[in-house]
Amino acid sequence: MQHICKLQEIGTIVLDSEGYNIKYVQKSSPGKSDDFIFAHIFKFHTCDGMKYIIRAEMHKYDTFAIKYYASIHKKLDNKYNMLTNKHKPIKIFITCASVLPKLLEMNPTASFAFNASRTIDFANDKIEGYNTNQRFRIYRHIADALIGRGTFEHYEFPEMSSYLLVNRNFCDDTDTKKEEIKNMFLDLYNFDSQI
Repeated sequence: MQHICKLQEIGTIVLDSEGYNIKYVQKSSPGKSDDFIFAHIFKFHTCDGMKYIIRAEMHKYDTFAIKYYASIHKKLDNKYNMLTNKHKPIKIFITCASVLPKLLEMNPTASFAFNASRTIDFANDKIEGYNTNQRFRIYRHIADALIGRGTFEHYEFPEMSSYLLVNRNFCDDTDTKKEEIKNMFLDLYNFDSQI
């Protein structure tokens, strides 16, 4: 399966910027220490040949957490936090967002979460906090511009740098579902004590 992120519309998701070509790799089962139900794995290569992995991990409440990392960091514990210094975050996020229509085809009831990993840059001695980090600011801007509001209610959680899209079509009360999903992620992930 190939999917090119050019003007596409599934429901009210409109992606009018070009991302990289993605390929579906496999459906993966969780390991003993994993906290998700299953994951769909995708991959893509940037123009300079760097390979990235996108993981769409299904959690409770029909919610996919969309994650990505550069393949060169796959063995690192903090692979989601690492920078490549290729300076293409917008195009990479657009590519990650391009999996949403495919995931909706597989699961029309799905909601989506983008939990922005804080940057850990050892070379420049920089470790970001969890609150409104750089990736979150990019996710918020792009998701707001690219993903329609007919199918999804958009929610922001700057205190944990997360962006949530609750599927309106299969939910009577999006605010209640938002709180359930937020609490689930607060239980699953380590956030600062500020939350």
